[in-house]
Amino acid sequence: PLRLEVPLDIPDYDLGPMPDDDRLDLTAVEAFAIDDEGNQDPDDAIAWDGKRLWVHVADAAALIAAGSPADEAARERASSLYLPEKIVPMLPPEAAHRLGLGLEDTSPALSYAFEFDEQGVISDFSIHLTTVKVTRLSYAQADVRMNEEPFATIRKFTDTFRARRVAAGAVSISMPEVKIRVDEQGDIAITRLPEMASRNMVTESMLMAGSSAAAWCRQRNIPIPFAVQESTGEAGEDAGDSEIDDYAAQFAKRRGMKRSRTTLECSPHSGLGLEAYSRVTSPLRRYPDLIASRQIRQTILD
Repeated sequence: PLRLEVPLDIPDYDLGPMPDDDRLDLTAVEAFAIDDEGNQDPDDAIAWDGKRLWVHVADAAALIAAGSPADEAARERASSLYLPEKIVPMLPPEAAHRLGLGLEDTSPALSYAFEFDEQGVISDFSIHLTTVKVTRLSYAQADVRMNEEPFATIRKFTDTFRARRVAAGAVSISMPEVKIRVDEQGDIAITRLPEMASRNMVTESMLMAGSSAAAWCRQRNIPIPFAVQESTGEAGEDAGDSEIDDYAAQFAKRRGMKRSRTTLECSPHSGLGLEAYSRVTSPLRRYPDLIASRQIRQTILD
């Protein structure tokens, strides 16, 4: 960070009041923000209302106006910075306090709604400004409840979505993930993040939101930052066909893939097995997500 001259100060700007928007009241539908232990900026949550799967996203675009000092600082930072010894947020901490899902009794959200056919395939998609009531859970807490509702139903749909991605050529790479923390005394803690059904469910829910939002914007000629990845070609195919699952083989598979890129032209993301994709579910932590949310939000209001 020092070599790249990344800002390490905490942004501090007055964010002003929330706009008085007409919002769909979903506080009667229990929603869950599922994150790693210690997460301080919960910006997405999932819910099932008996008919629709909802992916709620913190409505950061409502509070961070384009061209404002907070927006310009966020643009410079591009994302929150997660270092072993501290976290440098992209937005002023006030944004997470006011918008983080589950940090207040109710939260404003930009919500993605999915309906499914009898095969579990998405049959209808819509986007709404909402007010939601969110319960926070860790992945470990959610994992022991995966056979309970609403998680059993949500998992059924996310598993179907994942199967369709894999059939479309999605690449699965299994590498160990860890969280590294250094406390004020200099003690180092390295925690391995285990594979959990709850983590996979949340991941697929967010991919579902990003894919459907990208297609929604493409249909309406709305410019947003699309994430695209060209096909890997023969080297990537050879790596992907390997049945060896040791770390070296997984690393070779990853190296054989082309880098994803951000563009205003919507094209497939081959690594995810998606015809369209944009990152939209972390607007408190990533600037492209904030841009996409702002464009989608304005379209809804217009």
